[in-house]
Amino acid sequence: MMREHLIKRIGGHNGGVAAVEFALVAPLVIGLMMGMFQVSIGMHNYNSLRGAVDDTARYTIVNFQKEDRDDEQALAEAARAIATSSPYGLNGDQLDVTVDILDDSRVAGALEATITMEYDVPSVARMIGMGDIHIEYSRPVFLIS
Repeated sequence: MMREHLIKRIGGHNGGVAAVEFALVAPLVIGLMMGMFQVSIGMHNYNSLRGAVDDTARYTIVNFQKEDRDDEQALAEAARAIATSSPYGLNGDQLDVTVDILDDSRVAGALEATITMEYDVPSVARMIGMGDIHIEYSRPVFLIS
């Protein structure tokens, strides 16, 4: 009898239900939010990478037309300067730039260069096991003399 009374008393008390539900659901919601932030930052950095490669391609074409033909190293340094400056603002420590001027062009009478940028997007969600995301963007540039 006393036991039944205790079970009814405990079963009828629901004061901590919200706290228990919050404790069960909060880690999932926080993890989802952090994942969304990470994906958003990654997409922003990918768009910045694409824009920086496109600006480098324009820079290369304009300089080539002015007969100021930079070598691969000078173009890579210009690309790094473009990517790390405003409006892109990528972190130079996590950026790798490669410019290759190819011997055999796919277009007759043109010089072909390939601009490649690689970037490691820093993780804001390390506590949920998400590491840095590696992104890469490459683009050919055809230079006609």
